[in-house]
Amino acid sequence: MKEVPANVGHLGYVVGTKFVNRQEMSIKRIHGPTQAGIWNNGSDYAVSIVVSGGYVDDSDDMDTILYTGQGGRDPTSGRQIKDQELTRGNKGLYNSMKLKYPVRVIRGFQVEMGPEKGYRYDGLYLVTSSRIEASIDGPMIWRFVLEKINDSLNSSFSADSKQIENKDDSLRLNRSVYIVTKRMNKVNIWKSCPKCSKSN
Repeated sequence: MKEVPANVGHLGYVVGTKFVNRQEMSIKRIHGPTQAGIWNNGSDYAVSIVVSGGYVDDSDDMDTILYTGQGGRDPTSGRQIKDQELTRGNKGLYNSMKLKYPVRVIRGFQVEMGPEKGYRYDGLYLVTSSRIEASIDGPMIWRFVLEKINDSLNSSFSADSKQIENKDDSLRLNRSVYIVTKRMNKVNIWKSCPKCSKSN
């Protein structure tokens, strides 16, 4: 199992978990900011992103995301009016790439690959490359390629004490560490240490 900081990984949430809005995501700490698309959670690396169609330069086919960094966009028109810099969330994604830390990806109802309503947690992705180039509107933007971690690797990150929801079923993990996977709409839990125990 890859060793990662405590704020990196699933945090106990099953892939496919849905959230009503950004406020719920913030309260449950899967993605803290209610507007920004990249969250560093006080770290030098990124821990999560939201794909919600904020930038026209983005592309997404579920397995691979071409994600535009933050900054330089006119909030009224949505057009890119300034060059982006390698700071804040952009620096976080860049460092995640260097450290090979996975990033949580949440898709919103605004995008084709997202849910019909609300937001959906779609698992862990690795930032595999980054570059700076001209945007469609002209100013320079940072672009990051994120690739979905396959199922076997996606299930190998530890889960801590969090509420896990899977459609109509829910369960709670205690402070012990478990490995969680989702197969055929069922949640399977394996103990990662002999002293771990499950609490309902």
